[in-house]
Amino acid sequence: MIWIDLIKNYLADFCTKNLEKLEKAYDDEVQLRDWEITAKGKDNVILANKELFSNFETIKIHILNTAYRDKLVFIEFILELDDEVLNVVDIFNINEQGKIKSIRAYKG
Repeated sequence: MIWIDLIKNYLADFCTKNLEKLEKAYDDEVQLRDWEITAKGKDNVILANKELFSNFETIKIHILNTAYRDKLVFIEFILELDDEVLNVVDIFNINEQGKIKSIRAYKG
């Protein structure tokens, strides 16, 4: 359950666009892949976050379901980006130090 709490905190920081906290949550070699972008390495993932944040004034996440196995966390949620509403499933891989090693996001 500790990993789900870690990811819920991460998503809260994502919604408030708190880049400092997001950066602390990432492994140095973090990888992000979604339906539009792929970013590798902490600096590139932060850059991808900055770009997304600059495109939308408000970001809201409504968690529908959570599950975990070992160091994988699965989160199903509704993502609101201003007036755009998306159904999303994120899969987070957590490393041994409790940092986010990868994020794979799926729309649908």
